[in-house]
Amino acid sequence: MSAHEPHSARGLYLRVAGVLLLMALAAAAGLWLGGGAPLPDVVTHPAGPGTDGAAGTGPVGKPSPPPPLFLSANAMPGADLEAVLEEVRLAAEAGIHQYVLSVPVPWRDAGEAPEAGEAPEAALEPVRKVVEADPEARVFLHVILNPPQPWLDAHPGAVATADGAPLPFACPASEEWLDEVCASLDTLMDAVGGAGLDGCVAGYVIGALEQGQWRTGAGYDDSQANRDGFSRWLEAEYADDATLQILWDDAEVTLDAAAIPPQPEQGEGNPVFFALPGEQRHVDFGRYTAESTAVAIRTIADHIRGAARQATEPAKVLAPYGFTFEPGDSVHHQALGILLHSDLDGFVGPVSYHDRGLGGAGGFIGPVNSARYHGKQWYLVDDTRTGIAVDPATGAVDHKAGLRTGNVYEVQRRNFAAALAQGLGLMWADTRGDGRLLDKEMWARFGVMKHAYRTIWPATGVRRPVLAAPAPGMPRDVSLCVVVDERSRFYERPPRTGFNALLIEARDCALRAGVPAHFCLLDDVLDGTAARAAVYLFVNAFSLDCDARARLHQFLHDQHASAIWMYAAGYIGDEASAESVAATVLLPVKAFEEAAQAGSVHQLDGVWIQQGEEFGTGGVWDPLFYVDTEGADLFVLSRYRESEKASVVIEFFEDEWATVFVAEPHLTPNLLREILRILEQHPYIRETAERFADTTHFGPDLMVLHAAQDGIREVDLGATYTVHDLLEVDEQLHPLIGWPNKQFLDIPLRLGETRVLHLSPPTPAEKVVLEPGE
Repeated sequence: MSAHEPHSARGLYLRVAGVLLLMALAAAAGLWLGGGAPLPDVVTHPAGPGTDGAAGTGPVGKPSPPPPLFLSANAMPGADLEAVLEEVRLAAEAGIHQYVLSVPVPWRDAGEAPEAGEAPEAALEPVRKVVEADPEARVFLHVILNPPQPWLDAHPGAVATADGAPLPFACPASEEWLDEVCASLDTLMDAVGGAGLDGCVAGYVIGALEQGQWRTGAGYDDSQANRDGFSRWLEAEYADDATLQILWDDAEVTLDAAAIPPQPEQGEGNPVFFALPGEQRHVDFGRYTAESTAVAIRTIADHIRGAARQATEPAKVLAPYGFTFEPGDSVHHQALGILLHSDLDGFVGPVSYHDRGLGGAGGFIGPVNSARYHGKQWYLVDDTRTGIAVDPATGAVDHKAGLRTGNVYEVQRRNFAAALAQGLGLMWADTRGDGRLLDKEMWARFGVMKHAYRTIWPATGVRRPVLAAPAPGMPRDVSLCVVVDERSRFYERPPRTGFNALLIEARDCALRAGVPAHFCLLDDVLDGTAARAAVYLFVNAFSLDCDARARLHQFLHDQHASAIWMYAAGYIGDEASAESVAATVLLPVKAFEEAAQAGSVHQLDGVWIQQGEEFGTGGVWDPLFYVDTEGADLFVLSRYRESEKASVVIEFFEDEWATVFVAEPHLTPNLLREILRILEQHPYIRETAERFADTTHFGPDLMVLHAAQDGIREVDLGATYTVHDLLEVDEQLHPLIGWPNKQFLDIPLRLGETRVLHLSPPTPAEKVVLEPGE
């Protein structure tokens, strides 16, 4: 036994007080407690990394991959390796045998590096110890590819800069750096094979730049490597000097002398977009920055896949990339489309840094469904602070004051449920390698989660649909598809504060709207790759040329789907104008003549909104748009507070689709719910006096609720089911909480509580629809 004793278990299942409370509510809610039949004993394995939940079985005698659930731990020098090994033992006891270990790269040309052979062995020592602790271990090596300082000192032209000051990592466009990275990885991969670890090292997670997340803070990189890279990019992008001069509005610029532009200053009137064509060079530099970062990741991934010596299968390669929704201080992550069409196997990203606490949305940091559309796996990193600490002197494990263990468990449960519903992977992270996951009860819960994942995503060879209530018209995969555009982000003028808020608001509103939702790139909609949705929420489709606009309109017409357009949809077309917005949203849109104040007031009483209710935080926007309703018969939901111009308008078309323009650069959960209600989308959460805005997720035969406040939720499943909570089970995995043969459920929840509801159709004789309260 290690010196690090994990936090003692305090009981995995319902406490007596909780059971008594639920029993008191059982009659009204139609709830049963305990005594249920055992959960199905699923013997097939769910989809593993890089699959779409339909992997099937492998060669005869070879099992399909296990659920994509991992312990991720820091095993770098300075970490508490004994604590990490104890976490590995707890994971193995819970039936989880997949690990991500952060290890140092044996940098080939480090100046002060040890002699050849010593550094690779030292880097792999934690891996050997993990395999000793768990002989079934499959390990991904997490490598941060930032060179050591001696290398940076020896290669000043490759060092990234910000505002002229050197940064502690290389420019991703540096060919010197890429060559050195590949050579150093060769040394590491050769050591993996030489140590006999190629059978258990399944792949690599590759990171670089700030915090290993392929991004930097604000500031333009004017390093020699970046100047050379930008010059090459311009030569590939522009046919000749004349074309560049026209599009940059600069008669003197040439391809061989075009410089990286200076950091933009705030324009007069606080414009939120770059002025075209005069500032096109900033748009181009942003696009180059994103694309060069993605190309560097692709180059490294291709090298690993070609060089790794794994004994049984090619090495998988993952990268922390695709943070399209946040953070917004750089554009490095706005080229996900390049990697979706590469051989990279998947993406790794934390739960949103915004509203991630108890009762929070815990949103996705990127368009996670785009990864699955392209046959790649997205992994959520759950780095929730647990409050668990190891005393370095005694090795004793305890909880810090200020964090309630039950609250930690609920946040972890919400994060798992989000991954479960969307078919994502999940990595429980000890980011510092300090024992923050040393808790037996926590790992017992993770073991139940593994069983739940296997239940929802068995390898049946059939792609199962997301839960959806019966509805007339064309078949749908989801009610709502949230669409984000990478290219439009390059036109945003720093500091992008308003745009960052808009993206986060729209994403979190979709999670609180109570309908099945996907999150994807605009290119996936244009290419026909995205899910079939009843409604598409175009959050930032600011840059649409005539062809893209026509394709979107035809797509919406053919699918009988409705569109919700946010703020400046289509503004940057053949020219930046209100006429381009009008042509996109198909409404009489005009722009205020000068910068104007945002902030709106609802004009009617609905189910989710009230007349006179204000929304939007205000602020001055340039440009700001409105719908000219004079002489037009339009459905106006909201108007600006100051001007009383229409800011939210709906128009229905005879060919069974609708356009909704939210010119106000803000969105709320209740406004989105009201719009979806008007568009006849089934509300799984019924309206009550409280107007709850809980986080919801939907998956195959699955509905998840994470409570934003205390109270009783009224749920309408749209059909009759027998329901039980997948995570409330006894030691034999028998369900403890459920509702037999119900369409309408009254579910009592406290702040931060999560229900993971598995729906099973009743037998024909049991299909009885009950109204609420019956």
